[in-house]
Amino acid sequence: MTNTPEYLELKAKYDSLQNEVSNERQELDCLRQFSAAARLILPMHLSIDAFELVEFLGSGCSGIVLLTRFSAQVRQYFGNQIARTPLVVKAVFDVEETGQDSLILVRYMNECRILSLVPNHQGILHPLSSFIISPSLPASWVEAIPRERVSERAFYRKMAGGKSLGIVMPFGGNPITTLANSTLSLEDGISLLGQLISAVAHLSNSKVVHRDIKGDDVLVVGTTGNFHIKLIDFGNAIECVDSTLNFKILQGQKRWGNTQTCPPEHAKVCAFEELVSFHNADSFAACLTVYSVLLGGATGGSSLLDTLPQAPAQRAALDAHTLPPLPSHLQPLHPVLMDALKREPKERLSPAQILQRLASLI
Repeated sequence: MTNTPEYLELKAKYDSLQNEVSNERQELDCLRQFSAAARLILPMHLSIDAFELVEFLGSGCSGIVLLTRFSAQVRQYFGNQIARTPLVVKAVFDVEETGQDSLILVRYMNECRILSLVPNHQGILHPLSSFIISPSLPASWVEAIPRERVSERAFYRKMAGGKSLGIVMPFGGNPITTLANSTLSLEDGISLLGQLISAVAHLSNSKVVHRDIKGDDVLVVGTTGNFHIKLIDFGNAIECVDSTLNFKILQGQKRWGNTQTCPPEHAKVCAFEELVSFHNADSFAACLTVYSVLLGGATGGSSLLDTLPQAPAQRAALDAHTLPPLPSHLQPLHPVLMDALKREPKERLSPAQILQRLASLI
């Protein structure tokens, strides 16, 4: 393999790219280009064998997320320098089918298409590559799920025996919900909310709505006073069909991807090809996510989102002023969040207005 023209050409390309790397972003761009090319010649076309498990990061309703690095075999071919950047592999399982195409492939193809419409932004994490995990996920990857999560371990033991999709991403941090056990300062709150709303504003300017912002989809890395966030998982994202930020939703399709951060106006199923306005909907979900984290840090990690009504009728009546107040040291943020979480979409602060209000607090 190491003597093939394809390998020599790729190795020269990687070395050339690596010589131009001067910061983390350039390194990730280099790895993205390299990964796209390497899929053609790595064993089994970038198979699961190309990665080593480092640790378990989390799981959801259809997959598990693991911190990995390229395997010793890959590092032998391309040099240990490629192992500097940690990689995340999200193994997504087929839990239901839509016609002849698996739902996970449809969602991932949609994610790639949507992200192609969105210019690069420091708060948005783009996947590097993808591959089919076949015939099954390694048993050691499933066993990495903490033992106390008995039901998840049993479920994924069953699911891991079939084909799944591996999505490769640079490591963007841990879910923002992990900060709910921390006491965050006002500066931390302004920074976290400002970075997330900046990403939302970037999507809005690209005429895209994420439609599923929640704690697991907002990654954070760093320490108090120096947090950096990344927004991920664009499988439910859609693009607008006209200049008024209306989106066409098919009959029976949910307006929103999750119930916890769902804006009140989207707590129902759509009629046939209904045109739906997502005016300030992503910013609502983003603010509710950060609000819950800030409140959780002051109440020993309890989640506001777990206490909110989930039923459509009750959700539609959700009003910001019924939410509990933030602790005293975070009070300057409270009016901003209340104005961003109003029940009526047109009465809410827009992403640009939120950023302007946050700037006045600094």
